[in-house]
Amino acid sequence: MRKSILTWVILIIVAIAITIWTIRKIQVASTLGNVQSSQAQWNEESKNQAEDYDLRQTYSKAYHQHLSHGQYNKVIDLCLKELERDQKHKGDIYVDLGQVYNEQTKYDSAIYYYTLAIYFKNLNADAYAKRGWTYNLLNMDDKALSDLFKAAYLDNTYLYSLGIIQEKTKQYDAAIKTYKKQLEIHPDFKDCQDALNEVIEKKKNGL
Repeated sequence: MRKSILTWVILIIVAIAITIWTIRKIQVASTLGNVQSSQAQWNEESKNQAEDYDLRQTYSKAYHQHLSHGQYNKVIDLCLKELERDQKHKGDIYVDLGQVYNEQTKYDSAIYYYTLAIYFKNLNADAYAKRGWTYNLLNMDDKALSDLFKAAYLDNTYLYSLGIIQEKTKQYDAAIKTYKKQLEIHPDFKDCQDALNEVIEKKKNGL
């Protein structure tokens, strides 16, 4: 009787051990499968990112080459094709389109595309800055100041540009403060230092 009980106990222990081993084997296989799947997915994403980067570089090179030669129609065609290919960078491409029209002094069209760029990429400091400069060229100073405030808030490298518009509108105290803030960030910014010295003289002489 005791031997029979002992045999059953041994069989139960062996069965439990086999069950535990099987479960662990399934878990390990599942983990390895997930790892392999994740690795394959990561490899595919990395490949796509590399291809996208290469295409963006090719586009950028062609864009600047055509623009520097004044081949505006070619640049516009290039931008439109890139918009079809690359939905992720719509905001940046619209900035490029705006710049093409800006170069041709077609300021209304430039503002239209800069505005589209901001719509698709709201935190686009470059779009705000370029639209602000276009407003400045049209002597729309309030809109220029508004855009350059936003650009400088998003990217402090635009503080100098903001200071120029503040100086133009004779907001000398604001311009001095803005130039000084830019120089705190970039102490060797000679143009900014020269602008600061000039605006201090203007304020002193009541110009």
